[in-house]
Amino acid sequence: MELPMVVGVDGSEGSLEAVDWAAAEAARSGLPLRLVHASLWEHYEAPLTGLDTDRPSERIFAENVVATAEERAHRLAPDVKVSTDIQAEDPVTALLRAVPDASVLILGSRGRGPVKTMLLGSVSLAVAARARCPVVVVRGQETNRGSACRRVVLGVGNSTGSTAAARFALREARLRGCELLAVRAWRCPAYEITPCQMIGGDQTEAYRQEADEYVDQILGAVDADHSDVVVQRKLVQGTAHQTLLEETASADLLVVGAKRRHAAVGLQLGRVDHAMLHHAACPVAVVPATDRAADGEAGEAGEDRGTVSAMTNLASEPEFAMLSTAECRALLSTHGVGRVAVNTHNGPAVVPVNYVVAGDGSVAYRTAPGTAAAAAAEHEVVFEADHVDDAVRQGWSVNVVGIARAVTGDAAARGLDQQAYTTPWAGDSRRLWLAIFPARMTGRRIGPARGGQPGSI
Repeated sequence: MELPMVVGVDGSEGSLEAVDWAAAEAARSGLPLRLVHASLWEHYEAPLTGLDTDRPSERIFAENVVATAEERAHRLAPDVKVSTDIQAEDPVTALLRAVPDASVLILGSRGRGPVKTMLLGSVSLAVAARARCPVVVVRGQETNRGSACRRVVLGVGNSTGSTAAARFALREARLRGCELLAVRAWRCPAYEITPCQMIGGDQTEAYRQEADEYVDQILGAVDADHSDVVVQRKLVQGTAHQTLLEETASADLLVVGAKRRHAAVGLQLGRVDHAMLHHAACPVAVVPATDRAADGEAGEAGEDRGTVSAMTNLASEPEFAMLSTAECRALLSTHGVGRVAVNTHNGPAVVPVNYVVAGDGSVAYRTAPGTAAAAAAEHEVVFEADHVDDAVRQGWSVNVVGIARAVTGDAAARGLDQQAYTTPWAGDSRRLWLAIFPARMTGRRIGPARGGQPGSI
């Protein structure tokens, strides 16, 4: 039985782009699609007991999300078998649980901060860093997402994941009827170059030849089954992440390998994969290979040697630092996801919200009358936004304390509607804007102690 391609959907623009990409991929491969929506929002944004509201239930919203995605997939690939699944749980948990029954996981890319398409959403990052099946994060311009470039790029690294990644990349190139470009970055350490060697080039040539031989080794292990694929190679003296980023501008898909250590915890991504998922100009496939080898083995793309030990050193000497008001505002940026702590007649509640920073400096969010988030009106509340990288145990947290006031006047509400980057994740039937006017703004950052290891991220 062929395993389906699993697509995470949440109604966002990024997830719909993932559905489009997955539908085309399923049509090429002949595999079925399974659309999964998971959410815990009903636990936070349910109406308060005893209050009458016409807010649609979370179940109705979830059904609308998957129905829209299903209709879109059918329209783009009418011959593909599509099924749907709605789960009331954490999205990362639900998607990782789907791994044993998935040939590949396909996710959208969602940005934070002023550049929406640059940074990766937390769900996609967590799944790509932990899943033990290939994960494709769909990003980039329509030309790249639509396979118009006619090229698949393979990042050839040193890890045991390179063979699995090469096999995946060759299969993708064959399905698309396009060429495969195998890219290997190499560098000659500066301390090994003497003036004479700079003239003769013997030492640098040795490193270039080593890179060439490694590409031969990886491709030779897998290309017998894909002899009909045209394979090009490119050896570049430079950093792996910069080399691959430049190649993604004219690629339909970038394929990189990842090592999954059975005993490891947290995110299992090297710095090259991490950079590609956040900044690549085309969809990125992370293809894992489980490995019990020691941490001292070579890492990805020839540059991650000792990454795990560097992460350990980075996390072993944490240090708290207080943030200035200016730093806090910079971290809040223009929008994002945070939490509001409010007192309700049922007791204290902490509610996730999609927020925007308004022109007057207030932190505004949209909700519906009768919800816990709406109970903040005319009360002093605490708003918090944070970001934590559990791979290296560092991050930041910003707290805003102030009075929350309902935004009155059609013009003011329309202005916030226009400024909003997304509709509320809990459903789009939320027209009540509340603005928190900061009386105090504080923040802390945790990271490596000054003078400690700078790390490899």
